[in-house]
Amino acid sequence: MATAIDLTGLSLLTRATALGGGDFNAVVQQLDIGVSNNNYAFQQLSVDDINALLFALEAQCHLKHYPFAFGETFNFDGLPEMSAFVVSASNLRDAAQLIDWIPKLIHPAIQIDGSEFETQARTSLSFCHADGSEADMPIFAEMIAAVVKRFSQLIAPQASPMMSVSFAHAPRRDIEAYQQYFGCDIHFNADRNQMQFDPALLDQPLPGNLPPVHEQAEQSIRVKLLDSTLSDGFKNQIQTLLKKELHLFGEGIEGVAQVLHIHPRKLQRELKAEGHRFSEVLAQTRKAVACDMLKHSDLDVDSIGFKLGFEERRSFTAAFKKWLGETPTAYRQSHRTRPSQDS
Repeated sequence: MATAIDLTGLSLLTRATALGGGDFNAVVQQLDIGVSNNNYAFQQLSVDDINALLFALEAQCHLKHYPFAFGETFNFDGLPEMSAFVVSASNLRDAAQLIDWIPKLIHPAIQIDGSEFETQARTSLSFCHADGSEADMPIFAEMIAAVVKRFSQLIAPQASPMMSVSFAHAPRRDIEAYQQYFGCDIHFNADRNQMQFDPALLDQPLPGNLPPVHEQAEQSIRVKLLDSTLSDGFKNQIQTLLKKELHLFGEGIEGVAQVLHIHPRKLQRELKAEGHRFSEVLAQTRKAVACDMLKHSDLDVDSIGFKLGFEERRSFTAAFKKWLGETPTAYRQSHRTRPSQDS
């Protein structure tokens, strides 16, 4: 393996291994693991490296299943603002904002789909390689579920918010051990990794409700998200989002802010701090996407303008002429590599 992990990651993995009855030093020797001064070294490990590490750690543990030991020792080491954000939430819906941040703060291979949380209190979990292809990470899936279980108990100790957990892989221990640990229904060989919470608890007040602490923790998290090693800033986040979700071109800053889980006014302030305005970012991204679509797609000009949030062709044409000094049709004719279908 011949790789390195940051001190925070090593500390967390060591504690979990010790609780499971394993020898972490043996794994260090086996996989030739070193210590890195890069605080985000774990985030830079490949899926294969992580799997090799986790399988080796699991094999070491004879007292307790490694993912369970990990869940019991995990406390967002190095990221105390994450813990503060969760335990100070007013309700489960408020705490669920954390879903979109986990991949950036833990590891980019993690893919969490929280689209069903708002209505059904359900989240799905998957993993991907750096090239975007699907990855199989059974131990990592169990570790994340164990962490979610731990923090569910912290924010709602009397409510038992987790109703069921499903894994896409076969059980790695006796099913009874999983049921006893999670305290809810457990399913294996499912279509996807999934955690189901009690929808009735989504808006129920939580005992740790501390809005000032919650807001301060969110601000600290966003500072980490803006670290150059994790994120390119709000401008690039917005540009990437708009290019991926074209319908947001027509929804203004409110729609973009909702997807980023930030208040529109706060997003404006963050952009201003970076030296940008939303209208400028929107126009720059529209221009880039418009040029790309005119050169490489067969959509007519009206359709392209509509996808970019323009209600009328003349509005799109006027904006495009302001950007490049020519109409969309003229631009397409001079830059198209194959005959256009636009009339």
